[in-house]
Amino acid sequence: MQNTGEVLAFDQYKGKVRLIRDGASRLGLTCVRADLRDAQKPTKPLEPADRVLCDAPCSGLGILRRKPEIRYKLPCTLDSLPDLQYGILSKTSELVKSGGVLLYSTCTLNPAENGEVARRFLKEHADFVPRALPAPLGLQHAIEEPENEWTFLPHAHGTDGFFVASFQRR
Repeated sequence: MQNTGEVLAFDQYKGKVRLIRDGASRLGLTCVRADLRDAQKPTKPLEPADRVLCDAPCSGLGILRRKPEIRYKLPCTLDSLPDLQYGILSKTSELVKSGGVLLYSTCTLNPAENGEVARRFLKEHADFVPRALPAPLGLQHAIEEPENEWTFLPHAHGTDGFFVASFQRR
């Protein structure tokens, strides 16, 4: 974007909003505006956008090497995450213009939080279609998945484990 246009960034926690602002400032990005917002229950409407990123809360299993304490989360605390993520993705999709792009992202390797949420979203939102994600930097998929999904694995891609799916509004 070359620091043009406008990037609206939201989180429901003040500390995370501060981190977004600090990061944008450190990078010299003046087009980023960060604020508090609950993705499930927004209090004020926003104009539809050309591009929307839904970076959903997740189990964090893809970043275990940087946050080893995650391994001590009780499995039962993770069971409700796919429904939460789906709800946030569905609500966030309302912000996408006709013809616009919606990206869904997590930092986990749990298929229930990733591909299953993405496929459920497509099944229940006929106004969106899969949008192919080209291979970044010549990388190849490490697992078999639809062309609109990428699962990045530490051992295969040299990154943290994370997932992204792309959709386009009709």
